[in-house]
Amino acid sequence: MRKIVATFKNGENKTHCWSFDNVDPHQSPNTIRRTLERLRTLNIFDEAGTEIFKWLIDGKFVTTFETVIFGEESAEDSETESGEIQAIERLLPEEAAAKELDLTEKVDLLFEHYSDGLQLKNFRFEPLADEQDMEDHNEPEVFLRAINEC
Repeated sequence: MRKIVATFKNGENKTHCWSFDNVDPHQSPNTIRRTLERLRTLNIFDEAGTEIFKWLIDGKFVTTFETVIFGEESAEDSETESGEIQAIERLLPEEAAAKELDLTEKVDLLFEHYSDGLQLKNFRFEPLADEQDMEDHNEPEVFLRAINEC
């Protein structure tokens, strides 16, 4: 599987990574960068009011080769569970899951689905590591998590 992994900083200057599946490997780096930069203008916020896509830091192609040696769990499932990279599909409407959308179409759909200044209810940034580990890093990392309602 080939995807783009982009690193952003949120409104609190903390880093978070997002993956984008179905990226045309023949698109120019400038086209990909411009498409990802558009997310900065979306101005959507987590529940606490932190801007999600404040700055684009980098983007890279990632190719995953999966070799199942037994059982059904895939390497991709393990990566997602570790909480280091979040899939942009989490923010897309449910009906988008049935479609094969490329990078530009996904970003366009985010703009159609979210209005400028929207605050996402039940989502908040949380640290990936405990505070002691974060003191050792120059750039704290966070993950946009869904909050379970009671």
